[in-house]
Amino acid sequence: IKEKNKNKKEKKLEEAKNIIEKIKSLKIEFSKEADEKDQLYGSISKKEVLEQFKQNEIFIHSDDIDMKNPIRTLGEHEISVSPYLNITHTLKIKVNKN
Repeated sequence: IKEKNKNKKEKKLEEAKNIIEKIKSLKIEFSKEADEKDQLYGSISKKEVLEQFKQNEIFIHSDDIDMKNPIRTLGEHEISVSPYLNITHTLKIKVNKN
């Protein structure tokens, strides 16, 4: 049983490393409507970020994404992605005016 658990953990760790490698090569950009103060009409949520990941064949859980708050302004924003314990990558998301 211990051996089986160890193999599962190693497999998950390897999958997490592969996910991080895919994420490193990923550029996420959104085009949204915004006012003259660069405030978005609405926001970008985890759900939209997850959808971008899925379109690039990166499948992670919502809990693996650390966004303090939804993105509400234009420009570059950073989020953390952590698909496995102690494996984290900071990803920049760019929001352009539509």
